[in-house]
Amino acid sequence: MKKQIWADLDSTQFSSVEEYVSKLGDGIKKPIHTVLIANNGIAAVKCIRSVRKWAYHTFGDERKIQFVVMATPEDLKINAEYIRMADQVEEVPGGPNVNNYANVDLIIDIAERRMVDAVWAGWGHASENPRLPDLLARTKSGTVFIGPPARAMQDLGDKIASILVAQSAGVSCAPWSGSGLTLDYANGGIPEETYAKSCVNTIEEAAVAMAHIGYPAMIKASEGGGGKGIRKVTRAEEFEAAFRQVQSEVPGSPIFIMKMLGGCRHLEVQIVGDQYGQAIALYGRDCSVQRRHQKIIEEGPPIAAPLDVWYEMEKAAVRMAKTVGYVGAGTIEYLFDERTSQYYFLELNPRLQVEHPVTEQITSVNLPAVQLNVAMGVPLHRIPDIRRLYHELPYGTEPIDLDNTPRVAPKGHCIAVRITGENPDEGFKPTSGGIQELNFRSSTNVWGYFSVGAMGGLHEYADSQFGHVFARGRTREQARRELVLALKDLSIRGDISNARAFLLQLLETDVFKNNKYTTEWLDGLIAAKVSAKKLDPWLVVICGALYTAHTTATRRYKEYITYLERGQIPPRELLAIKQSADLIYEDVKYCVSTTRSGPTSFVVFLDNADEANRSSVEAEVRPLGDGGLLVLVDGRSHVCYGTDTVSGLKLIVDGQTCLFTTEYDPAQLRTPTTGKLVRYLVEAGSHVQAGQAYAEMEVMKMYLPLLVTETGKIHFVRSEGSVLELGDVVARLELDDPSKVRRAATYTGKLPAMKSPHVKSDKPHEQVREAVLAIQRAQAGYHCSQLEATLDDLLHSLRDYHVPLLEFQECLSRIGMKLPKDVARRITDELDLYKSAASQERVIGGLVDSTMVRIKSMLDKYMQEQLSPPKHKEFLNLVAPLIDLCRKYEGGLDKMRQDLFSSFLKHFLEVESRYLDSRESVISRFRQEHKNDLKKVYELELAHFSGLQTKLILTILDKINSSDDGIRPYIYLLHDLADLPDIDQLREVARKGRHMLTIFQLPTFEQRKTLIEQALRTKPLDLLLREPAAIFDVLTALFEHPNSSLRQSALEVYVHRTYRAYTVTDFKATDAGGILRADWNFVLADQWASSTPENRRSAALRESMSDPAPELRKSGSISPVLPSPRTFAAVKRAALPRVYTDNDLASLDARASDSGSEEGDKPRYAMMAFFPTEAEFFARFEEALDKYFRPASTGKSRIERSVSALDGVPQPEMRDVVAIALQIAEDSPFLEDSSAITTTQGFLRQYLQKLRILGIRRVTLITIKPGRFPRFYSFRERLDYAEDPIYRNVEPPLAYHLELRRLFTSNYNIQFVPTENPQVHLYVAEEKGASGEKHSCLFARAMVRGGHMFATSTLTDYLVNEAETVLMWCLNVMELAMGNAKFKGTWNNQIFLKFIPEVVFDPENVEHLITELGNKYKRKLQKLRVGQVEFVAKLKNPNSVAKPTTVRFFASNFTGFKYNADAYVEVKDVKSRKIVLVGGGPLDGKETNEPYPQPTAVMKKRVSAHQQLTSYVYDYPEILEVALQNAWRRYYRDRGDTNRAPPKDVLIATEVMLENGKLVDTVRPAGQNTVGMVAWRCTAYTPEYPKGRPLYVIANDITYQIGSFGPMEDELFNKVSQRARADGVPRVYIAANSGARIGLASEVKDKFRVEWLDETDLNKGFKYLYLNDEEYANLSRLGSVIGQKVAPDRWQITDVVGVQDGLGVENLKGSGMIAGETSRAYAETFTVTLVTGRTVGIGAYLVRLGQRTIQTKGPIILTGAPALNKVLGSKVYSSNTQLGGTQVMYHNGVTHQVVHDDLDGVAAIVNWLAYVPARRDEPLPLLDLLDPIDRTIDFEPSSLYDPRHMLAGYNDPARGWVSGFFDRDSFTESLGGWGKTVVCGRARLGGIPMGVIAVETRTMECVLPADPASRDSTETVLLQVNGTL
Repeated sequence: MKKQIWADLDSTQFSSVEEYVSKLGDGIKKPIHTVLIANNGIAAVKCIRSVRKWAYHTFGDERKIQFVVMATPEDLKINAEYIRMADQVEEVPGGPNVNNYANVDLIIDIAERRMVDAVWAGWGHASENPRLPDLLARTKSGTVFIGPPARAMQDLGDKIASILVAQSAGVSCAPWSGSGLTLDYANGGIPEETYAKSCVNTIEEAAVAMAHIGYPAMIKASEGGGGKGIRKVTRAEEFEAAFRQVQSEVPGSPIFIMKMLGGCRHLEVQIVGDQYGQAIALYGRDCSVQRRHQKIIEEGPPIAAPLDVWYEMEKAAVRMAKTVGYVGAGTIEYLFDERTSQYYFLELNPRLQVEHPVTEQITSVNLPAVQLNVAMGVPLHRIPDIRRLYHELPYGTEPIDLDNTPRVAPKGHCIAVRITGENPDEGFKPTSGGIQELNFRSSTNVWGYFSVGAMGGLHEYADSQFGHVFARGRTREQARRELVLALKDLSIRGDISNARAFLLQLLETDVFKNNKYTTEWLDGLIAAKVSAKKLDPWLVVICGALYTAHTTATRRYKEYITYLERGQIPPRELLAIKQSADLIYEDVKYCVSTTRSGPTSFVVFLDNADEANRSSVEAEVRPLGDGGLLVLVDGRSHVCYGTDTVSGLKLIVDGQTCLFTTEYDPAQLRTPTTGKLVRYLVEAGSHVQAGQAYAEMEVMKMYLPLLVTETGKIHFVRSEGSVLELGDVVARLELDDPSKVRRAATYTGKLPAMKSPHVKSDKPHEQVREAVLAIQRAQAGYHCSQLEATLDDLLHSLRDYHVPLLEFQECLSRIGMKLPKDVARRITDELDLYKSAASQERVIGGLVDSTMVRIKSMLDKYMQEQLSPPKHKEFLNLVAPLIDLCRKYEGGLDKMRQDLFSSFLKHFLEVESRYLDSRESVISRFRQEHKNDLKKVYELELAHFSGLQTKLILTILDKINSSDDGIRPYIYLLHDLADLPDIDQLREVARKGRHMLTIFQLPTFEQRKTLIEQALRTKPLDLLLREPAAIFDVLTALFEHPNSSLRQSALEVYVHRTYRAYTVTDFKATDAGGILRADWNFVLADQWASSTPENRRSAALRESMSDPAPELRKSGSISPVLPSPRTFAAVKRAALPRVYTDNDLASLDARASDSGSEEGDKPRYAMMAFFPTEAEFFARFEEALDKYFRPASTGKSRIERSVSALDGVPQPEMRDVVAIALQIAEDSPFLEDSSAITTTQGFLRQYLQKLRILGIRRVTLITIKPGRFPRFYSFRERLDYAEDPIYRNVEPPLAYHLELRRLFTSNYNIQFVPTENPQVHLYVAEEKGASGEKHSCLFARAMVRGGHMFATSTLTDYLVNEAETVLMWCLNVMELAMGNAKFKGTWNNQIFLKFIPEVVFDPENVEHLITELGNKYKRKLQKLRVGQVEFVAKLKNPNSVAKPTTVRFFASNFTGFKYNADAYVEVKDVKSRKIVLVGGGPLDGKETNEPYPQPTAVMKKRVSAHQQLTSYVYDYPEILEVALQNAWRRYYRDRGDTNRAPPKDVLIATEVMLENGKLVDTVRPAGQNTVGMVAWRCTAYTPEYPKGRPLYVIANDITYQIGSFGPMEDELFNKVSQRARADGVPRVYIAANSGARIGLASEVKDKFRVEWLDETDLNKGFKYLYLNDEEYANLSRLGSVIGQKVAPDRWQITDVVGVQDGLGVENLKGSGMIAGETSRAYAETFTVTLVTGRTVGIGAYLVRLGQRTIQTKGPIILTGAPALNKVLGSKVYSSNTQLGGTQVMYHNGVTHQVVHDDLDGVAAIVNWLAYVPARRDEPLPLLDLLDPIDRTIDFEPSSLYDPRHMLAGYNDPARGWVSGFFDRDSFTESLGGWGKTVVCGRARLGGIPMGVIAVETRTMECVLPADPASRDSTETVLLQVNGTL
């Protein structure tokens, strides 16, 4: 019954506040409808929530009480929660709280204007200012203050007064500055004199008090609170600073000092008093977990004190409240000593406290509502919540004896934590900033509230606490656990820091669990630097790397799309998939790089090792909707958020904040947080000590000292009062010890082993999907570290018969329930049948195919027989996945594999075939094709530019090559690959495709092996000895043949073919003892006295080793410039006294390399042994040595004879050789060069003495693996049997083929460079004796192998492909080497190729081959700076019976445009017995072993010019000559005379120079110019002027002072141009320059010194430059410098004049002169300019003034991109091309014609001159007619047509040639990129030159490109109306 009454009363509701007050009020009845909250943050939030909750239960309307809130601009900006909750908002001034929430006058003004009924001040701000209730009481409306009256607030709220009251009431107090003072409060209040005696006002008074109280003590401001105005001092040195800080934090507040009681608990009693003198205690709270006296964790009820002591503390608190007539909620705080059970009064807070919800949780009393009730005049015993607490009906009115009536026991236990914006890792420094996420989950036992929400924040004037979380439980432990779980679920993310993790750690400590803490506990932990449990550093580092990489990748992608949207060309850098970062975490630097392996996949590498040994971790990163990242790493997922701050990257990983810092620099004193700089504590320039406070800043209403971390002199940067952001530099420190700048230690270990983010499946069909996905990602441009392994996994999985079975079962699991039962059963039966049969068969291709056919037929039959036609479509849709699977596996797993590989090849072709034009054109086309999905453009670009596709396709082609299928299924795709153009990225694939197609027609290794085996059985060995075919790999493979005689025959053939340069005698092969071995003697062939055919058999043989290329490349169509056939004709006509043979060269080379000159005619001995395994080699090698040479004459072995002759007999000469052939296994360490060499060297050195006793000069190791060409390693006695890398992978007897002797000369120092390709031998050579920078070059040497074993029809094609293959090998090896910084600067590199077989070729055919290869690989040869390619071949004319002739071909293209090919026959001079070259070229008469010469000065200059993307100035006459010859060829071709050669002499060019100010002709070698301008007077013989036409050519020399204009350059330019004008002939200017010269006075540059501002930090700059007395005297005497003396022996340089003329502004004086001259030249004669390389400043003006411009890739600019970027403050322009490239100048009418290179540019000039008279005012040049004058014009205009068709004609697919108005092929358009509604140019009509202007008939698009300098600029497309000018 009582419960029912309670329930009914609890549901009671009132209609109005008046009714409520009328019923429950007593004498004072003051209804309150509107409340002004004079507070912000969580105080305002808590008040509104609590009162609205009470109002809803009381009135049924939560807004019965209206709230007006105050809001500063800062609170509005951060989206404060209380503002959103309020009914009305009053905006108030921002800044510190004295401007707003603590401004009493402002609060009164708002209260009166808003006519509120009451003001609630909460805590902090003005809540304890007695002026507020006092002034409110005086308002006209009598606004109520919800709180105590002014006097009680004044007395009890004042800490000093409250202690005096407590002390007078007999409450125990700690020793303090007012100890012993008493008063009679009831009769006199607080006497001023008593109050004053308890205060300390000065440092001196405080010192006196401290002398009585003692240390430690607390200095307190009476009006302080919340951690403000309180400082602990433990020693005298801290006292003065602490006292001043307290004064500053609470200005004007009285200060007192109290003894600090250690080891105590902070317990407080919650009291409430009404307006009728009643007061009660609502239990209390334990707030002992404090930091700097600011509460962190609160709990209640307090259980530290015994109940009897606690009740006594409560009664004392109530007694004090009644004594002063306290009204409202307040708190009396005690210090409780558990050791003595004594308590001491601390203070009374006359306000509601932050932690009051703890009391609400254990008492169910709504304290803000109680405050409101008290303010409205409701006595305590009538307030419903209080009545419930005392077991009374809630809405009763009868009195309650509140002092003696028992209360309801506390409802369990409650623990609360404050959520603050402080950083525990930095001493709880306050932080401010935005909050992006705040996610808190309430539950039955957990509750919390926050002052801000998501997208809110904390500003610098806000309180640091922005949330409070409470947990309740039946016991303290249950409450603690609930709180721990709640904090773990709490998610806070933003710019601020928070203590969530630290609080969790506190709650989990044993001290807290056991309730054994005191007020000093937390400060002790902080002092000990105990921090929250941190994440694994590796997780943090990896997440940091992934965040950086993902952010960068996202930014790059967005920037790329933005460029496309604006019509701009995105930089290629935006396609990068790699991001490197140096992450410093906890003072350790981690150098990491992250590469994208998929759209959301990444691989993190630790960059502290080489590529092969780098450790890595795979991860997945997926973006979340709130800006975070879901990171999957090591098999687990983590949520990560990041923010880039001034201090570094701030990362939040799983809710924990981690900071990546920059290098520690204590000289930069930065702010630890946002705030205001209050004042400096030291003088500027003063000396400060480490740890000393130098300034104070105000943060969150607190004063924070700023400390210096090192000792030094301080200099201020910011002024007092400045508002500071996090990381701002406040001051700088001149360190006493500069070494204190600490650099983080770089981590040198490896990444820990981590799991893959995805669990790899063990099901084969899913493994297939994973592998295909990885390959598709690689094709899309993403990283794949194990391409080959992935392909191997795919191939392996596709051999598993379970693959189709599992895919069908997976499909049936999805649709099986929807299938008709009969269909599902039949499919299952078929699969069971397949599984049973497949498990028993090895070949399942047919089985898979038949199963698919049956399933497909069954489905079709069921549909036809069981279903009506209307249901067919529904059935087909249902079974579509099954039909797709049937089609997928038709043909079996082999067919599926072929389809997959074909799809990969097709994708490659689809992407790469689009990139046959310039990137700008390609992107423009892509943009149009995918304008609605620009992401597709990015994907295509990424796939192309990553380069991974090429590597993947080459690997796939290797797999296809080695597969059982062969290449037949891919034959059409291979043809497409072989036809790819000559582009760097495609060349290797194209060559590979061609190679595979060629090899497809040739015998396999097994076929060749079978042929050789048959020949060894049935043919005479002589035939095999003479056979030039590639058989070394086959012969060595036969060493293990089961037939003993065949093994020995193979070994004999091998030896004779190897020692072809020698005469081999006494050969003996044996299998005795189980070791296949052979012995023989050998001597140089031409030293053999009795020279018979039998004895010289091996010397007559030709070596022919073959290893068909795994790569082929076909290049694009660059028109070849054919060499003159004279040299080849000379070769054919030469009368040769004796043709040089291989034996001659072999003899020479053998002496140089393998024989000493003194023993060249002495017979030598050799032995070769074969070991089938490595184990047998190690075990029986000594046994083989013991059998070393046992002649029949002595019966003793060589070692026996050597040992017997030791006494007095000379040791054997080191002349003989041992060869070891070793068969190696698939997993043998001997597969790797390094392992094979190291192992063998160590093994041989065990037999060092024995080998020397035997006289063994060299041991050769031959490693044999079937299908692979043998590898060779030579170990020489002079190296203690260490390997000689010079002869790696070549048998020393065959080394003469490589002519290595030409390298080892006095011109170069030679070093061997290891290569991946054993067929190419690479050496780096450094110039000897050169001063300054030495020239280095690479020498690549290789042999081209082939043979007659193949069909004759195939041989020629095979050799051509083989030559191309070997050339490509050399180029690839060079390219790889030049990727190394050591070889990057090499140039004039050389390639030497020796054709081993006789080549059945006419010399003209060889000429064609060399020319074709040279032109095809022209660009690659130029890129790799190859100066010369040398071919050596023995040619046999197919139409002659004469012996083969050894011919050398030298192909060079030094200019890059004129291809020179010289041919020489090798002839042996009978007298000198030397081999010389005969051919009429520059090497005529030179010996074949002539050393390679050092580069000339001209060659060096030519390279310098090429590096600057132009030609060397002295090469232009030759380029002009080539262009003229090509013009003649076109002339003859157009007239049908294709075989006619151009005239022999087409150009006479005479250089002109200045001499005494006049132009004179000169004949001097190239490169002798002393001026950076060169000019020629030329006569050009053209088809229009076959007798010659004059012209002048002027060109910058970019190798002379970077082509700059000085006085002499200007003068020469001016004089030559004047001469051209005077003669009335064309003036050609070739522009490649750097503008006006700004030089350096070298005599000063070598001597000046620098006075730095700070020698330890040169980045700070310098004061001045200076010289000493002697230097200044010498230079000033020369007039080079002007200066002033600033110190003894020190002259400050004020001016640099320089001795040499042309260093400064004088270079500008000629600019106007040559500009004016160019304008006059344009007016008076024909001027044309070719822009190449670059033209800058005055050079650009000359181009524009000359009007007619032809441009290569070189830009035309006034100022360079780097300089403009500096002016603009960012990298706006990525290159000079963006400023003045062809895409700018051509489309703006500056450039008339765009050409590819300098040759095309000069050819365009020649073409232009064809329309110009030879001299001014002469008739136009006429040509004989190609088209008759009276011809009919075929073109018929339509309404819209291309005017170019009308002018020039065109080819129509149906009609053929449609003639136009002008002569065929005579029209050349100019300014094609500008003014597109007009077409202009030049043409011929009846052979007569004419200018052409026509109007477009179509509407044209004019594209205005976006300006890179403007981020808002976009590409604009304007439609230009047709028919207009």
